[in-house]
Amino acid sequence: TQITEYFHITGRTAPAVSSLETNEQSGFLYDHAAQGFLFNADCEGDVTLSLSINAKGSSTKRFFTVYIDGVKQELITADVIPNGDIVVNLKIASNLPQGKHLIEVFRNQENYYGDMTLLSVTMNGVPEKWVEDEDQIKIEVIGDSITCGNGITAVNGAADEEDVKHTNSVLAYPFVAARVLGAEISVVGRSGLTNANKAGTSKEPYYNSLSVIRYGNEHPYDHSKMDVDLYIVALGTNDYHAKLTNEQIIQDAITTMTTVRKDHPNAKILWV
Repeated sequence: TQITEYFHITGRTAPAVSSLETNEQSGFLYDHAAQGFLFNADCEGDVTLSLSINAKGSSTKRFFTVYIDGVKQELITADVIPNGDIVVNLKIASNLPQGKHLIEVFRNQENYYGDMTLLSVTMNGVPEKWVEDEDQIKIEVIGDSITCGNGITAVNGAADEEDVKHTNSVLAYPFVAARVLGAEISVVGRSGLTNANKAGTSKEPYYNSLSVIRYGNEHPYDHSKMDVDLYIVALGTNDYHAKLTNEQIIQDAITTMTTVRKDHPNAKILWV
């Protein structure tokens, strides 16, 4: 109740129990690329966010982008256990002057790199109740590595693409566009994602799941939870690499568009 009244999590989220034993402490799912944790608070000094991180892969780091009062801060790094669980206390603000502040914390990495559970926030002050902007544009996008920002800061081409430090969904076009528009963005995606069901990594479980990395197909996503104004389908690159025929690509596209229209009857749909 405290989280839903005082804090806002963008995109696909729900109450969740950490993968790590945290004395039965539960929190909220924070598994997706460019997912944001936003709140207003009358506070001062330091603000710390407690996160349970179930890291996938060999990297020992995870990265977060923080905005304070609309100003982008230095990148924040969390030390993690490769292919393991850890609770980290992430200092997201330091030496804040006393007063009212808007704090926004965005996850840089895509779903593929592991699940995260938001456990608690510690501050010297009090949060204010979050008031939804009913006029704010809401966008969801499903896409591949381009959408997730995989390799976006790579300096050695493909050699850097699997390095988590070069994956930054906050620099990719969905977040950048949403920021310019003052919109809320939900990014659903994975590197290598295809539109076809039988080529590479199919979009089906990602589109239909609350969080594939955490639940697989066992926790279907209720699309009515987010009444989006715009649904973006950013798929096809990996289908082309899979050497599907034009006829198959067209038929898969029609199937996807039909599904999105059924799930989001009021949204504009954009295929890129």
